Parts: sequence; structure tokens; C-alpha cells
Amino acid sequence: MSCRKVVIIDDEPIICNLIKRLGEWDRLNLEIVGSATDGLEGYRLIRELHPDIVLLDIRMPGKTGLDMLQILRKSRPGVKTVILSGFSEFSYAREAIRYGAVDYLTKPVNLKEVEALLERLKEGKVYCPKQAGTAMDHFFTLDNLTALREIALRRTADQVNRVTEKNREQNRESE
Repeated sequence: MSCRKVVIIDDEPIICNLIKRLGEWDRLNLEIVGSATDGLEGYRLIRELHPDIVLLDIRMPGKTGLDMLQILRKSRPGVKTVILSGFSEFSYAREAIRYGAVDYLTKPVNLKEVEALLERLKEGKVYCPKQAGTAMDHFFTLDNLTALREIALRRTADQVNRVTEKNREQNRESE
């Protein structure tokens, strides 16, 4: 079985490098064939390399992640696209799903989330707009909305804990 090709597009090179190091690419039969730090270069890579999976920042120079999702939905509907974002607002996730993203990870990404996502992509256990047609009601079932709410609450709690810990460290340093 041939490797599935992956392209990473994020305007923060450190994120691209981190994702490259985090995943168990060989074990999952996935190969990173390219990475880019802006939307225009990323779009060029997608046209040239024909990846199966694209990990895509939502905000970056050139073309935004949402712009690219709209283009990919029409030009390469079989590509599985995952949005990476520093924004955990539900409106961004909703737009990303509407335009065909199969998942939405908030930055900073962590090892467990990336590995779990890669495993789901390998097994084909992701929401795929092509399978559901254009009707969003196939995605927004009660179970999915409950799961999205739990994910959002968990991520919000994680962010609050990080900020709280950072504040504690700053208070200790100032004492």
C-alpha cells in the first residue's frame, strides 16, 4: 500500500516543524511531502504534489485557510483538510467544517491530539463532507454537537489552566 501524502501549511515555521516531529508518520503510512509558510505557496504545493491530507492554518498571508478550503472543496474534493488555529472560537470551527475541513485543532498543538488525529485519518474515521453531501445537518447531530461542546470545554479549561499556571509563575518570580 502506498503512503498517503501530507502537506503542512502554517505561517509559523516552528508549528510546521513541530508537527513534522510529533507524528508517527511511518507507522501510519503517511509521508510529509511538503510544507509552506503562506497560503499562496501552500496552494502551489497542493497543485504540484496532489496530497491526500492537508494540515492548514486558518490565518496566514496570501490566502487564508478558509479561502483555501473553499478552493479545495471545488478543485480537490477528495483532499482531507485539517484546520490548525490559535483561535478556539466555535465560529471558526463551524466555518471550517462548512467548507470541508475534517477536523479543527487549536494551537499550541499537542502530541496526543496530533497522534489521535493521524490515527483517525489513517483509519478513515473522520467526518467527510463528500459522504454527507452538502447538508450540514448530517454533521450537526445531537451526538456531534455534544462532542464538539465537550471538546470546546476541555480546550477552554486547558487554556485557563495554562494562563493560571503562567500567572502563578509570574507571581512567584515577583515575590
